[in-house]
Amino acid sequence: MERTIGGAFSSIGSAGSGSGQLNNPKGIAFNSSGDLFIADGSNARVVVHKADGSFTSFGSSGNGPGQFGNTWGIGVNSSSGNIYVVDRTHFRVEEFGSDYSFIRSFGTQGTGPGQFAGGMNGLAVNSSGNVFVTNAANNSAPILEFSGDGTYLTTIGGSGAGSVPGPV
Repeated sequence: MERTIGGAFSSIGSAGSGSGQLNNPKGIAFNSSGDLFIADGSNARVVVHKADGSFTSFGSSGNGPGQFGNTWGIGVNSSSGNIYVVDRTHFRVEEFGSDYSFIRSFGTQGTGPGQFAGGMNGLAVNSSGNVFVTNAANNSAPILEFSGDGTYLTTIGGSGAGSVPGPV
């Protein structure tokens, strides 16, 4: 991986599961301090490459709070610093504080409002703190919007006229 900040190039990580290593990275996001967050998919964790060049990570493999089956999309709330991570295996989004402590998870498997059918690839957080998650396996609800606290708000796109074609 390469990182460009202020015109400088540096290598980030190597293949593996050790400190600073990555195995099948799926998503990236920056916080306002310039720290790079990497959804380290097959290692079921988030690797943080801090602006000062140091590495840390949080999360682990499992199905409990703060654990992941497989990390995919990731986003950071620019106001609070909270980090949102897609756990594709468990059909949920997990929220962590800026200190990497687990706050909550939201989402369940299904095809109803606010549920994930699978194909949860991307995640973004807007300036209002709302969380958007792609749900590509459910063409009737390809993008779901949640408030920052995980409350389901609406679906964007879907089957029929004016829909967003899947997969997203």
